[in-house]
Amino acid sequence: MILHVHSDAGYNNEHHARSRTGGHFFLGNKPGKPELQNGAILNPTHVLKLVATSAADAEIGAAFVNCKEAIPLRITTAEMGYIQPPTEVTLDNTTAVNFINQNLKQQRTKTIDMRYYYWLQDQQTEQHFKFTWKQSQYNKADYFTKHHPPSHHQEVRSHYVHSLQHMANVSDLPVHRPLRGCADPSCFQRPPASFRAAVCEPARRANGQTSRLTIYST
Repeated sequence: MILHVHSDAGYNNEHHARSRTGGHFFLGNKPGKPELQNGAILNPTHVLKLVATSAADAEIGAAFVNCKEAIPLRITTAEMGYIQPPTEVTLDNTTAVNFINQNLKQQRTKTIDMRYYYWLQDQQTEQHFKFTWKQSQYNKADYFTKHHPPSHHQEVRSHYVHSLQHMANVSDLPVHRPLRGCADPSCFQRPPASFRAAVCEPARRANGQTSRLTIYST
């Protein structure tokens, strides 16, 4: 149960030239192991109070907002017995990442609010967070910060919510009870027969599936 954070910003896409921030928080594997895209435990969205002067400025502001949201989650998981390494914060703007990692000289970046910059830099120095870059297609916070066409919503819907088809495919696997923060393996159970008959089987027939799909998990 290692906390991972995806952070993103939509530059100048709100009223009065403000920018929207979004985050995707999930619990995954330890660093060095295969990445696990688990279900979200938090998707915060905000509008920056200050007007950003560039996309990098908005991205740094989004990282600031999301890291503040992540601190209570780091404490909670640590108190549950899962000591957290520096939480990896994924951004899709190279300028913002290099700026936080002190790989850029301050010239035109002096317009960026220093409260964001120095706080993020201090948190990384104390090994609370680690800022990395990935392409936008791998940043799940991007979905919450942009105005997307209906086709995009349909394409990525299964990444964020469960559909009937998805539930039909995974019905043979144990599912978690609707309890937040429960890490006890005894809380896992199979869906009841009434649920499988009412939801899973009709979904299989609608999708033309004649047999159950076997899924292996590691």
